[in-house]
Amino acid sequence: MPIRGLYRNSDLKLISAELCKRHAILGHLAILQMEKLLAIVQETRNGASVADSIRTATQRYTLDPDEDLNVLDDKTLQVKKQLMAESFEQAALKPGDPGFTYNIEVDFNTFETSADWDNDSDEVVDF
Repeated sequence: MPIRGLYRNSDLKLISAELCKRHAILGHLAILQMEKLLAIVQETRNGASVADSIRTATQRYTLDPDEDLNVLDDKTLQVKKQLMAESFEQAALKPGDPGFTYNIEVDFNTFETSADWDNDSDEVVDF
């Protein structure tokens, strides 16, 4: 299967969308999975070894809870956000799923404490 338009700085999202549109069998794959495979191919075409390409793509397309997302560039941040959205959708309980309940009432034990500053008083304070 030829991969057209895959260069050093090609947009992998655009290429993966074109491939999925051209080849019906690829329509069942997730877009991020296609992007990861294309990233491995792109890195190897740029001269990196296959092991290094796989390591780089795996690092880019996995979520690390200790990673500081504030220091990432925009493209990498978008990938991480897509990964988080997919992870949320997979974990979310939907109607029809086993264990789904529609109206869950939770009683949080709130402690009523009095605060001196919150007492209503009759004195008027002029500013």
